[in-house]
Amino acid sequence: LYERSLAIREAQLGPEHPTIAASLNNIANTRSALGQGEEAVALLERACSLSERALGSEHPFSVTLLSNLASAQSSRGALDAAQAAGERALQASERSFEPEHAQIGAVLTNLGQILEARGDQAGARRMFERALAINARNFGRESQHVADALGNLALVHQQRQMCIRDRHSSAQRRAIASSL
Repeated sequence: LYERSLAIREAQLGPEHPTIAASLNNIANTRSALGQGEEAVALLERACSLSERALGSEHPFSVTLLSNLASAQSSRGALDAAQAAGERALQASERSFEPEHAQIGAVLTNLGQILEARGDQAGARRMFERALAINARNFGRESQHVADALGNLALVHQQRQMCIRDRHSSAQRRAIASSL
């Protein structure tokens, strides 16, 4: 249905109309959910390009598409590209919105997840802590957004503790082996 919608919109509005980017985003989300990450990334790249040309790179919709592209790239394991897109989305959102805007919280969460996937626990923690503060101000301390941010922070702390424990266990094994 999304593809039919896209075909109608392209026929009526032309392939460069900004509404086309919304259709491409919808199709990309479906492709991603179906495990077709490569197709999702290609669609989102087209959507980003179209939206940035038509609306500008700092338009809220362009920022959302760029953040979605970062997520799709991360899902495919293209973490360098995902981080670059996530950082671009954060920079654009910080230029476009007030410092405590909810959109910045969403982009921070997405970038935090990418950094976490890269193994950058400290970077992920910074993103999640900032997202938590923004979400608490915008949605209230008992909101689902805050609960999600707390869950992300808990996961980072848990992984940090596991790394510390693993390093400690490795040091103990080395000490025992060297004493033999």
